[in-house]
Formats: sequence, structure tokens, C-alpha cells
Amino acid sequence: MILRLSLAASMAVAAAPAAAQLAVVFDNFTYAGTVTDPGGNTHSIQTATNGPRQTRENARDGLVSVRTGAAGKYGLDVSQISTAWYFTNITPFVTNGWGNPNNTNNGFFQFFENAAGLPGMTVTGGWSGGGTVFTLNVSGGNGDASNAARLWNAPAAAGPAGDTAGSFQSFSLSLVASFATPAVFNPVTGWHEQWNVMPTSVTGTIAGTFLNDSTSNPAANGLYSFAFTITGPGSWAEDQGAFWNSSSNPIFVRSNWAAPVPEPASWAMLILGFGLVGASLRRQAAIACA
Repeated sequence: MILRLSLAASMAVAAAPAAAQLAVVFDNFTYAGTVTDPGGNTHSIQTATNGPRQTRENARDGLVSVRTGAAGKYGLDVSQISTAWYFTNITPFVTNGWGNPNNTNNGFFQFFENAAGLPGMTVTGGWSGGGTVFTLNVSGGNGDASNAARLWNAPAAAGPAGDTAGSFQSFSLSLVASFATPAVFNPVTGWHEQWNVMPTSVTGTIAGTFLNDSTSNPAANGLYSFAFTITGPGSWAEDQGAFWNSSSNPIFVRSNWAAPVPEPASWAMLILGFGLVGASLRRQAAIACA
């Protein structure tokens, strides 16, 4: 009995999917919501304008760039989730964005973990629905690789960049994107892709807590919490034709999604393995009762 149980468990483990393998770059969505300051006061994201840089009403354009288990195919592991940027670059990205008046304003945040930081995080997701639905879940990590963690200190509308610095004490992203047609197999990478294909709908949430410990403005320090709702596709960038008259960085919205799709045989083996485990446990219970 123990041998059969161990064999069944081994089959289930062997057939179980490995850690999530996926690659996503998407910056055609907005987020809206609230930030609660250390005093317990809650502040909503406000509409903002700064020259040619603007936002949709009470919202910000967002950016999601997450890769895990994709090295050699789509690049090194990384999790970058933030307001769409205008003028801040972190190697290996050039992620200037739209829908954000500047990088020091109400509603601005940035969470960044490179390959060295990913072990402290959990990333799950991939294709379902026959390659028409992509889910992405990210949690954990302090989001401060390259000293990049930011959450603008509400209720200040704007101020010096140094006023926000610290780390995320908790962080979670949950996102679901739906597509009109199934993902396409890429024989070069072995993954299924929706490449330069805009989803028909995007929903999700971003939430967590941020400990601000700036040295330039101690009065802004303390624990902040935030709760944002994702809406897409669509953004101020797309509203403007995804082009801002910059001599150095014309900007285009991106929508790239890729992940392997488990083979049917793998799912069958997984189900069989767990079925054998369940049957063995029921038989053990029956013998014990007898």
C-alpha cells in the first residue's frame, strides 16, 4: 500500500507543472483607485496635466512587464509593474510612457524586481481557454531592485522625486486578459503568443502597502496602503495615437503575451496521478475502519 501510494504521488509530482513560465509586456491600460496615508486618510487618484503629458479622468496609464522562466527566449526574469513612465529608464528597458504628467505626482508608483530579486516573489499564470485567456498573478518581493520602489506620498499632489523612497511591505497584482482568437504557436521559442495583439478586455487589481523612508522629507514617511483597479484595453496613450512629439523617444503602446501551453498528455498524467493518490487514501481509510 505504501509503495503504491508513493508511486502515485511520484507520478503526480512528476506531471505537475513547473513554476510559471511566461512573458508579458503590456502598457495599454489605466488604473484608478486610492492611496491611504500613514494618518489613515484615503485619497483618490486625480486627473493631472503637465504640458503635453496628461491623464485620463482620475486615472493613470500603467505598465506591466513580467518575465519568468523565459531566459533565452524572451529575456531575463524581471517583474516591473508601474505607472507608465515618461523619462525614467531602467536597463534593459526603455519604458517611457504616457498618461502620467511626471514621475512625482499623486497616483505614481513603481515596483521593480530583476532576476536577483525574483526568488522572493511568486509569479503564476499563463494560457487557458484554448489560448484565448491569459492570467497573471504577482505577489511578494519589496520591489526595490536598483533602488526603484516608489509610491507617491499622498496627499501631496507633486514634489521633489526624493520625497518618495522605500520598499513595498506587501504587493499583489492580479490580471486577466481575454483575446478574440487563440494564441499562435511560435516554433522558434516553443511558446504560444499573442504578439502585438490587443486583448478584447483586461481586468485586474493592484494592491499592497509601502513603507516610505525618504531622507529628504521625513514628514512624508510612514506606512501607506493602496488599492487600484485595472481597466483595459485603452489608455491616454492610445487616445493620442500613441505618439508624443519627442525628438528622442516616440512612444507606442505594446501588447505582447507568451507562455507555453501544457500538452494534453501532461494534464492526463497529472489527473491520473492525483486520482491514484485519492483512491489509495480512500482504501487506507476503509482498511483502518475495518
